Amino acid sequence: MLAMFVITRTDRAHAQSTIQIDNANSLEYMETPTDKIRKLIGDVQLRQNDMRMTCDSAYMYIDKNNVDAMGHVHIIQNDTMNIYAKRLKYYGNKRQAILNDSVKLVDPNMVITTNQLNYNTKSHLATYLTGGTLKNDSSVLTSKHGYYYSDTKDAFFKHNVKLVNPRFILTADTLRFNTASKISYFLGPTHIVNDSGDVIYCESGFYDTKSDSAFFTKHASLTQKAQKLLADSINYNANTKIGIARSNVIFTDTVEKAIVLGNYVFYNNKTKYLLATKKPVFISILKTDSIYLASDTMISITDTVTRYHNFYAFHQVKIYKSDMQGVCDSLSYSDKDSVFHLYYDPVLWVQNSQLKGDTILMFLKNRHMDHLRLLKNAFVINIADSIHYNQVKGKNMTGYFKDNELYKLHVSGNGESIYFAKTDSGKDVGVNKATCSNMMLYFKDKKVDHILFLVKPDAVLNPLGVVKPEELKLKDFEWLGNRRPKSKRDLLE
Repeated sequence: MLAMFVITRTDRAHAQSTIQIDNANSLEYMETPTDKIRKLIGDVQLRQNDMRMTCDSAYMYIDKNNVDAMGHVHIIQNDTMNIYAKRLKYYGNKRQAILNDSVKLVDPNMVITTNQLNYNTKSHLATYLTGGTLKNDSSVLTSKHGYYYSDTKDAFFKHNVKLVNPRFILTADTLRFNTASKISYFLGPTHIVNDSGDVIYCESGFYDTKSDSAFFTKHASLTQKAQKLLADSINYNANTKIGIARSNVIFTDTVEKAIVLGNYVFYNNKTKYLLATKKPVFISILKTDSIYLASDTMISITDTVTRYHNFYAFHQVKIYKSDMQGVCDSLSYSDKDSVFHLYYDPVLWVQNSQLKGDTILMFLKNRHMDHLRLLKNAFVINIADSIHYNQVKGKNMTGYFKDNELYKLHVSGNGESIYFAKTDSGKDVGVNKATCSNMMLYFKDKKVDHILFLVKPDAVLNPLGVVKPEELKLKDFEWLGNRRPKSKRDLLE
């Protein structure tokens, strides 16, 4: 038995990097024209600085300071790093090990298996380039290329990266994973599918497997069944089902046929609660058109029992539809009754008509506008020509739609009207002023066509020339065309 066989050098600094023999059952010496070789057999134990190595047999190339090891190869470093293989080629001057056949690297935090592993005992960097597997607690990661820094516990993986965890499956081209913190860092296109079926995509960010929380950025998206969230960045927790999206946010619900745009969206998928701020825009996709709605703040709440959705918009509300626009301070909507409620100085413009009331209710039917109600202090103004306005005011009004166009309006209580009568050819007849508690206005070609008084009116028809200009407008007349949204862009900008 050979014990503590030490190669002696006069240069002590050089001796520190020389491979030393601690044990071998037998030793043979041989020379070739190019090498001086020691053949070690049985319980071989070698050492270089803080690295120890054991194997069944080895060839030591003395002048080159290299070793070829065979059988039950085992590298130990810092008492925590262990690498096992069937064969090893070790370059002592470079402190570089090339391990082959059933290679296994064991660290307190994980295990790497591969067919070939390069390991530097000075930098503590392990590398595989022919495919490998890393196991960390309940996570299993596979890739074609892998790099592991045992000092920092950081592992980098490239090409066909797949991380399988009981709670999710991650695929990527490039990934950094810290085996101590159990945090994955995304360094390229990455897909994650969790156990709830949520699908996440991003090209940068991280995922904390301990807390199931993550940050996604660079083309980030989160898809949950019929809902999809796109944003410049997304914070998401798979346990709480809470997501926060920032900048250029697009939230789509294909079942509800709704889209929310904005720069800050908070969403709780457990409680079905959504909050949108920073210039949010809500889009309700109808059969033939869409309603665009903007405000300072929007909230969507879903009753988890009845599954009905309730929507609220607060402050500086603007509405745009190709055939209808509106403004108000606050708005609410429920798909239980498909009714929009507009509060605090609401105004609607339908074709050439402006409609006002203390409160406005808009009723949808089969996702089409069916009718609307103006409650208290109702006032409708319709453009008659370039300088005149047909007007009607009353306590309450109900407007009816056909093919998305307002075709009649019922006035109930305290009705007053000013109507500019014309012949079929468009020639002025005169101005009709009337008071009637109950009347019906009929529209044609976006203008008032005629008025039907349902009870006896107090009315008078005068030629235009005999009516003073100030008498051509009802009390509280105010045309608010400057507040009318002109296009979808008015809401999106």
